[in-house]
Amino acid sequence: MDESAQTTLPDIVYHSCRLIEAHQHISRGLAARFAWLLIDEFQDTSTSQVVMLKEIARHGHTHFFFVGDPNQSIYEFSGARPELMQDFADHVSALDNIRLTGNYRSSSRIIAYAERLCPCTPPMQGVGQDRDCPIEPRYIHCGSILEAVWEHFVPALDELGIPLGDAAVLAPQWFSLLHLARDLRDREVPVIGPGARPYRRSREFAQFAEHACAYLEDREPRTALATHRALFIMLLNISGEKDWRVYSFEGKMTLLKLLLLAQELREQHPHATEWLAQAGQQMEAILVEDGFLPAAHSDALTHSAQEMIDDIRRNVPDAANLSTEHLGLFARPSRCLRLMTMHRAKGQEFDAVAIVDLHDDKVPHFSMHGSPTAIAEARRLLYVATTRARKLVMWCSDTSNARNEPCRFLGPDGLELL
Repeated sequence: MDESAQTTLPDIVYHSCRLIEAHQHISRGLAARFAWLLIDEFQDTSTSQVVMLKEIARHGHTHFFFVGDPNQSIYEFSGARPELMQDFADHVSALDNIRLTGNYRSSSRIIAYAERLCPCTPPMQGVGQDRDCPIEPRYIHCGSILEAVWEHFVPALDELGIPLGDAAVLAPQWFSLLHLARDLRDREVPVIGPGARPYRRSREFAQFAEHACAYLEDREPRTALATHRALFIMLLNISGEKDWRVYSFEGKMTLLKLLLLAQELREQHPHATEWLAQAGQQMEAILVEDGFLPAAHSDALTHSAQEMIDDIRRNVPDAANLSTEHLGLFARPSRCLRLMTMHRAKGQEFDAVAIVDLHDDKVPHFSMHGSPTAIAEARRLLYVATTRARKLVMWCSDTSNARNEPCRFLGPDGLELL
């Protein structure tokens, strides 16, 4: 990263903290510039960030308004600690007697279970449009993660009329979702997340091919804009240079040529592998002719398309029948069941959520069993995952491994489901 003149967000925060501590004119300048600072999600604030806020506060020119929920503090691995909220409140003599108790997302039934995990004072109340939803949360214990999702969660979505795009499957770790994604794909359930694509997402042609196929199915302005952006990113990844001409009139004309070609090729070659082989070669020729693809990279799309084809043939049993519509689904997540980690789901919401792989070596993780703070954070993690759901939440454990024991928070010291 040093050789490429790149850095990371933690490094930016760390060096910013050092600078603001060592040179008072920086904090003084910030305090003079901002009369008010509003900080949301304060429970995710790290020690270094709090140090910077304290340096700004010490000049007495800036007022602070900060909001946070200690029950949603799940980023201790990146330095966040819920007690930092009270520490900073004390430091700036903030009023700390204001409680936000209205939950605008989840049904009252889901909130009641969340309160068992992490009680609030006063208790949280449902005030959103789904507060009176009559669907009862469910606990499923079965043979595998696939069985929980395929035989229980997906049928429940059908029964309740919840589209796949409004549902998510959450797991403690991403690798728990890899086999699930492939198994659901084999059962023709459109999914997006780890392992969902039958090829590597990092292939240069992959994202533009997906967006082009999505545009053929859904010709809305936002889809066209996403396709334009995908073209810019593809050329950047190939050449390493930002070519802003993509957004000029000439660039738009080139994009139109590519989309018309995509449509013609789909009519001739509706299967994904055949379409990719032709699209990679012919789109490459258009980009070279119009001056957007340097001659030094003139075979990049042909090579990338062939890599995608090889991936598909290796990973999809019935590869010959994979359609261009399947490619487009990955650029239209609103049509797909989302697969993501419990941490990744923070800040998102869905009509229905299934939380899988809930075992005592995963939540909390087996390496943290002796740490009270880690166990407390694991409880908060399950709380966050549970409250992503508006109408239906399903907690799932399974017997796929002889060592699997249902998560301790499913029992009397938590959800009281066992």
